[in-house]
Parts: sequence; structure tokens; C-alpha cells
Amino acid sequence: MVEYSLKFVNDGKTFNMPEWTVRKHEKLLEEMIPYDEQLNLGKTTQKEYDRQYRLRMILLTMKEIDPKVEEKNLLELHPDDFIELWIACYNSGKKGIKKENQDFQNGEKTPNSK
Repeated sequence: MVEYSLKFVNDGKTFNMPEWTVRKHEKLLEEMIPYDEQLNLGKTTQKEYDRQYRLRMILLTMKEIDPKVEEKNLLELHPDDFIELWIACYNSGKKGIKKENQDFQNGEKTPNSK
């Protein structure tokens, strides 16, 4: 299991990334409703919507580890670190799905077991 460390999370101590689940994703989608409405009314752009989506996902995850984490902490990250953190949050707990000798996600055949 990969351990992570951010100076503003748990006083810089290492932590394991909580798994991203359907329940958490649904909670994020509920948080995004005001942004959905702004996007539909033309009051915001798709770029801003996507930015808020990533920011809210990371914040939801980091607050699970340390409730003291604030949005401003995330906005002070280097852009590459922010994107890597977003990917780490989203992929945490991903196990992959297999279907009838195929890798379900990539549509590739896997070797038959003997």
C-alpha cells in the first residue's frame, strides 16, 4: 500500500489514501449540484466546473484524513502535485474488473487459466 504525505495533512505525517467509493462519488455529485446549475445557466464555464469537481473531490478525501484541511491548502499546491493528488484520490481502492477472459476496462483478452 502506498503511503502519502502532505505538510498540511496530519501535521505532515504519512497516511494511506482512503478508498474512493460509489457512496463518496455520489456525495461529491450532490456537492456539485450548485455548480451544475451555474453551468446549465451559462453562469460558469466547463473549465471552472471541472476545476471545482477536482478540488471538491480532493477536499472530501483529505477531510476524511484530517478535518482541518482547507480549500486554501489545496490551492497552494503545485499544479502537477494537485493533479497527481486528484488521480491518487480517484484511483484509491480501484481493483479492476475481469469478465470472461477479458480485462473489462481495456477490452483486452487475458490468458486462460489451466
